Amino acid sequence: MNHPWMAVMVAVATFLGCFSWQPVATAKDKSRGERTALIVYRPPVRGAPSSRVGGGVRGVNQDLPNLEALVPEHTGYTSQPQPSLYWFISKPSRAEMEIILLDDNPLAIDPILATTMTMDRAGFYRLDLAKFNIRLKPGVEYQWSVTIMGDPEHPSGDIVSGGGVKYVEKSQMLQEVLSEAHKREHGIIFAREGYWYDAITELSEKILVNPDSRKFRKLRAQLLEQAGLTQAAAAELIKYRQLEKISKHRRPESQRRIIQAKDIHP
Repeated sequence: MNHPWMAVMVAVATFLGCFSWQPVATAKDKSRGERTALIVYRPPVRGAPSSRVGGGVRGVNQDLPNLEALVPEHTGYTSQPQPSLYWFISKPSRAEMEIILLDDNPLAIDPILATTMTMDRAGFYRLDLAKFNIRLKPGVEYQWSVTIMGDPEHPSGDIVSGGGVKYVEKSQMLQEVLSEAHKREHGIIFAREGYWYDAITELSEKILVNPDSRKFRKLRAQLLEQAGLTQAAAAELIKYRQLEKISKHRRPESQRRIIQAKDIHP
């Protein structure tokens, strides 16, 4: 590892006050957007302090990609003790990514998790805490971050993005709602109930199974846009519009059968 994890968290603290997302839409515009959106994320605690850092910021090294941790501005909720963490990078790079997870214990010497990954493609990345045998404790706020490490001699040029995660068990009412709903609606329900990490995971898993799903790509784009994750949302919208264009150029099966019948029986 090219630099100690403490240096990364110092960078996180430095970025914290500088890059918190500020919505530009008016309350009226936001209300109108919620009415037309297929998915609406409702934060569990209104006015909660910001825990997000980075947010698409590029470092001084222009060869490095842009980076966005897929987190809301506040600490996001998860109903799972072993959630998945997601982030987006704008292009591949030879640089390494370092992922760090910390709890709120001020006496902790080492992070709960510190691992590295390569960036062989642009797009969305996932880290499953279950694969590292890490379980979050209920009610504890954790901070996680992704760092793209550029020049080891100049760590100030590293790119950092991250946010907070908190394990909050589902209420009995929410469990009943989910059990009665179709699985494809779970992402929408989790977003409505303020469970950010469950919502992004449900949508991402649907896309993983069916990459050409316009519905779930549009849902994920809307969710990301509502959280101010503009670069990830834009990339998802581009993919959605590409699929929409392809769909419009495809002739429906019923039309093909009619045309074939006319060819056979002029």
